Amino acid sequence: MTKLDSLRAEFETIVFRHKDEEFTCSFSGGVSSSDIAKGVDEFVELSDRALYRAKAQGRNCIIDAKKA
Repeated sequence: MTKLDSLRAEFETIVFRHKDEEFTCSFSGGVSSSDIAKGVDEFVELSDRALYRAKAQGRNCIIDAKKA
């Protein structure tokens, strides 16, 4: 998770250019692990819930389903 958060932080520093405009972007993520899920469907559901929690907390962050 630390690597993913580091990638997120680095990504937000990139300045994109389109024509005469500059802008930056950010992203949020929700992560889970197979040790807390009882199958693929639950794995996806836990990750999805963690993603929506990241968005609700102001975006631009990574949330671990274990801590969500």
